[in-house]
Amino acid sequence: TLNGYKMAAEDAMTVVDKISAIDMAAATSSEELMVALSRTANSADDAGVSFDKLLAMIATTSSVTRKSASTIGESFKTIFARMSNVAAGKDIDDEGESLNDVEESLNKVGIALRTSQDEWRNFEDVIDDVAKKWKSFTSTEQSQVATAIAGRRKLPCARTQLKNVA
Repeated sequence: TLNGYKMAAEDAMTVVDKISAIDMAAATSSEELMVALSRTANSADDAGVSFDKLLAMIATTSSVTRKSASTIGESFKTIFARMSNVAAGKDIDDEGESLNDVEESLNKVGIALRTSQDEWRNFEDVIDDVAKKWKSFTSTEQSQVATAIAGRRKLPCARTQLKNVA
């Protein structure tokens, strides 16, 4: 986690304290959080998702779904990679799914992926915007948005996160 977020060694206690606090408050353990973080910290940082936000996302998904920590970490890593592929102008993600409608699907519900033609927003801000509007979306819009963000294979993780943060 420290390496993934390029944190200094003196930040280790802060990280441990945050993980311990969630362990005590949520239906997930420090070990589960650390396993999931180890799988996705670097890609989350690259996508512009803060450590605190990632930790909250993992804790929420773990508490609600009780999926394995490695599955949750890999799911978020895939989601962050998918959004990086969108920003890179690729047509398909690393799982072979089309990316052609991601930006269009989000734009239809008033969520912008870009700040300008050449600048992409931090994915954390995009996720926050989607979560704020989630309950106002129709079930069809929820499915379209979650699929755009996560792809079909990681859809349960995205839906859980968005539904439970909203």
